[in-house]
Amino acid sequence: MADKPDGNGSQGKGRDYWLKYIDDHAVSLEEGMKHVVTNGAKISTGYAGASPLAFYDHIGEFVLKHDIRDVMVAAALLTKPFGFLYGGIDKSKDSVITMYKKFKAAEETRRRIRYLDGFMSPVTATRIPFIGRRSLYEAGYTSLYPYHFYQIEYFHDPLDGSGWATGCVAQVSLPDENGYCSFGPGCDAVQSIAKRILSRGGIKIMAIVNPNTPRTYGSPDDDNAVRCDDPNITAIVKDDTPLAAIPVDKHVEPARMNIAERAAELVPNGAFIQIGIGDISARTCESLMKKGWHGGEYSEMLPEGLLKLLENGNIERTFIQRGADREYVEGKANCTFAMGLQGSDFYKRLDYNRNVIFTPAKRLVVPEGFVNCWGINNSLSIDFNIQLTAECRGNNQYSGPGGLPAIANGLGRGPDGGSIICLPSTFRKGKKRMSTIVPTFEPGTNVTVPRHDLLGMMHRRCYIVTEHGVAQLAGKTIDGAIRELVAVADPEFRPWLKKQAWKRLRVVFPK
Repeated sequence: MADKPDGNGSQGKGRDYWLKYIDDHAVSLEEGMKHVVTNGAKISTGYAGASPLAFYDHIGEFVLKHDIRDVMVAAALLTKPFGFLYGGIDKSKDSVITMYKKFKAAEETRRRIRYLDGFMSPVTATRIPFIGRRSLYEAGYTSLYPYHFYQIEYFHDPLDGSGWATGCVAQVSLPDENGYCSFGPGCDAVQSIAKRILSRGGIKIMAIVNPNTPRTYGSPDDDNAVRCDDPNITAIVKDDTPLAAIPVDKHVEPARMNIAERAAELVPNGAFIQIGIGDISARTCESLMKKGWHGGEYSEMLPEGLLKLLENGNIERTFIQRGADREYVEGKANCTFAMGLQGSDFYKRLDYNRNVIFTPAKRLVVPEGFVNCWGINNSLSIDFNIQLTAECRGNNQYSGPGGLPAIANGLGRGPDGGSIICLPSTFRKGKKRMSTIVPTFEPGTNVTVPRHDLLGMMHRRCYIVTEHGVAQLAGKTIDGAIRELVAVADPEFRPWLKKQAWKRLRVVFPK
């Protein structure tokens, strides 16, 4: 961890002055919410590790108490079943009857608050018995807005000047000696959105100052901070809720670890790596460390595994993308957001750590940034049209496109890059075991990565990795790619897949 540095910006008055400024100007969460949560409000918030959990915990009670209606809250990656959606369900303690009663009791807050999801998580994607085994999204309680990750700030605040958001809730760190509060692990959305709003004015911003939020740093020309005395900050609230984190999956399926190990073996020493959200790609970091890999990093997300690789010296460099040009930086990593595991000291290790650069998504998650990089990402399914989905199966929506479309497009452009897609060969639909490699997608399935970004890699390095092997797709014809996919499918489904391949395209397989 880097030593605590001097602050940047204007001449500082000293940290004690700014801590007292926060104390003198802070209001209660209830008072702060009165500024942004009003009838017809459209509120932008941070997400993932920058989620303002105290705000989510109290907004349901707040709108009922003050009879507020028609509120929209825009965020992504919710990490728990908050009261305004679920009524405070606790699956670890509540009986089925209790959960049903709590869920029904939250019907009124679900009518008053519309949650607009930019990237779904199990909280909004899990099917619920009480509503016909539909998810909140499928039942019409939440909305989904798919977009390219680099366009995230325009999703909240359109370029046409219409000013979609009427309010913003930003969770920030304690101030430094110059009065700057860091946006912590959320440079991707909240930094970009808050700065656009601050520069224009006229929109109410509630800053939640949380001592658990790490002080993180941006690039030299785009810091990841805001002055706490900015005149456009309408309310300051103090809160010490622990930051949102990813639940730890204590049961690791051998098949998933097998995929992670195969994926790591494909990454050449010295390569720049990108790691996508998901447990398999994250576990690939462990396998990279075990095999002694060293190289560079450039990734939309910084998970626990990437931070360990940086701390261990495996990650030796990164770069800052400036249009078509790159500025290489030794001994650092670059990301747009970070999220740790529950119970870890991840956020403490990010605090005052100048070896991690936080860059807005609009600058980092662009195709040009991933040229000559190796990406390790997760998927749900692939079909014989060589189309990939990482979002849904049929009408069952699980997530959103995020940065994957832009990343996959960029990975295929350079001579030194490659794309690795991690895909377990089967999944369960109820009690039935199903293949993730299919002849055609179910109706309603969205395509996240089109076939020209899988087959058209310039230097033929696009791999689908299952627990049964590695399929090399780039440079293949459709029938050639189908043969590759069937070879790594679950053995139980290979005869059926071969019959379907012959039926559809007369694909012949070697005996």
